[in-house]
Amino acid sequence: VAPEEVAARVLRAYADRPLFVPLGDKSYAVRVAFDAAASAADAVAALAPSSVFVVTDENVSRLWGAPLLDALAAQGKPAAAVTVLRPGEEHKRLSAVEAALTAMLDAGADRDAVVLAHGGGVVTDIGGFAASTLLRGVRWVAAPTTLLSMVDASVGGKTGVDLGPAKNAVGTFHQPSAVVASPAALATETDRAFRSGLAEVVKTACIGEPELHTLLEREADRVLARDPGLLAEIIRRSIAVKAAIVVRDERESGDRALLNFGHTLGHALEAEGGFVRLAHGEAVALGMVAMLRVGCSLGVTDRAAADRVIRLLARLGLPTRIEDEPVSAALRFLSLDKKRRGSTVRTVLMRDIGSTFVEPMQLDRLASLLERAAAGAA
Repeated sequence: VAPEEVAARVLRAYADRPLFVPLGDKSYAVRVAFDAAASAADAVAALAPSSVFVVTDENVSRLWGAPLLDALAAQGKPAAAVTVLRPGEEHKRLSAVEAALTAMLDAGADRDAVVLAHGGGVVTDIGGFAASTLLRGVRWVAAPTTLLSMVDASVGGKTGVDLGPAKNAVGTFHQPSAVVASPAALATETDRAFRSGLAEVVKTACIGEPELHTLLEREADRVLARDPGLLAEIIRRSIAVKAAIVVRDERESGDRALLNFGHTLGHALEAEGGFVRLAHGEAVALGMVAMLRVGCSLGVTDRAAADRVIRLLARLGLPTRIEDEPVSAALRFLSLDKKRRGSTVRTVLMRDIGSTFVEPMQLDRLASLLERAAAGAA
């Protein structure tokens, strides 16, 4: 049997076994699907919408837009309007949400409409936010096309945009009605974007899936070669970890903060670079390295485990040299962290791979520890 057929069989099997996120009347299924366009159209049609509004970006529209629009039309649910955004975190702004909402209202949207967000994390953040605010809230479906959005951004109901240097400062919690992820879309993702997504997979392994970390170590070459069957397994396992945490803590009052491992300094580094210099996953990788060093310096992180994580990040082509980053300049953005309560930030530290915990820290103490970590102290 050809490898392509094996991969196809694996993906079909996963599509037949959706993951459920049980949140009462906000519950939904996450499918790792073989045919993204058909599966997304099926998910939309199952909601019996009065109209469908697609939010996507220029790159995804060019590569995958036509099959999706054809699939919607075949279901008798043609898109009433398509908003094509400029790609990139630097365009995740309120102006993009306004453009999407204007197109929907101009096309006659009502409260039975469904928004279909088809793209990476920026698109799902904007599409979900638009859905949460359109007529005080309509349903939406996430069809992520990047690894990062499949394993992180599209699951959990967080939506929003950046405001000035503040990452995700304006947003809502608005759960999707369905999520359809297709590893086939990853064949066209850039190497940099793909590696950025792998950082979130490593983060997931660190916070609750040690076997996933071992799998990534053992199969790094196949991961980087984008083996479809292996990616389907990695995506499914990553989503399962996040879904379990979201079910316990939907609105981030407790355990959900664990999903921010590496993000406190990561977001600060992104802001320092104007959301252009570093990709999100690159910043998160550097943030994890910093917090691993902080944990080692505090005596709470197993040093051998920290070394394993850092080696894996490097093996997957992610940056790990925090010494080369403008950490001191980035620290001024720590006060913008959404986990801040007054002068305290809820940081995430790792004991061992698969075991993390939340540790409240004073901002000035955290800044001092991060500066030491950037100087190589651990």
